[in-house]
Amino acid sequence: MKLQSLLLASALILSVSAHALSAAEYDKYTDILMPTYLEEFAQAVNYDQLSSDVAYKLSTTEVDDRCVALMDGKMISGDVGKVLSQIFLDNKEKLGNLVVGGSVKSKYCPRYGNMTEKEKSIVWVFILTAMSHFESSCNRTASATGPNGTAYGYYQLHRNHEQDYDGDKGMCQKGDAGKPVAASKCTLGMLDKQFENRKGELFSSLSYWDVLRPSGASKKWSVIKRALMQSSLCNPRSI
Repeated sequence: MKLQSLLLASALILSVSAHALSAAEYDKYTDILMPTYLEEFAQAVNYDQLSSDVAYKLSTTEVDDRCVALMDGKMISGDVGKVLSQIFLDNKEKLGNLVVGGSVKSKYCPRYGNMTEKEKSIVWVFILTAMSHFESSCNRTASATGPNGTAYGYYQLHRNHEQDYDGDKGMCQKGDAGKPVAASKCTLGMLDKQFENRKGELFSSLSYWDVLRPSGASKKWSVIKRALMQSSLCNPRSI
């Protein structure tokens, strides 16, 4: 990220914290800063991948890169990303474990406990974008043979058995895997169930997703972790 962008972000954060703003006013500042946060997160992922000699990058890709649905070429939240943010906000009661934050708050994103719900939703746009990027290159028709059948779509969900994985939260429906928005909603529900079962741990050896398992074959959990920890949204000390 350019130093100028970081200085702008710092100035806006200081401006917001210096005044007693309403939640709605604060969310306006969050919207202004969102492109900066998303760009920064993508660059952190890119840097980590390039240092590991991985060619494919999350941002600065061709315009038709499928991940633009979550984070577009200018790093403003894409169509799916915007809906994902709203899904998080509209389902706070069902996603209570994610709202509280678990290990995201205690280990990887120190500011999480003091964030507005809008800011928290951006953190989950970060996480799900990285998951989709590494699981399927954001390909809605990507498929693979899994231990229980076909893994399909953005998040490689168990096709036609999606409803079996969210612990009756009602966030997953049969056939969601190939529908980016529905699959994103289902993934949030599954992550909330994971937090419930695994003491709030995002990176669990028993996660459904290989990219979130420290013991996973892809070894991508550490890339996501470092990108979160380097984000100025999560950790102002990185500014």
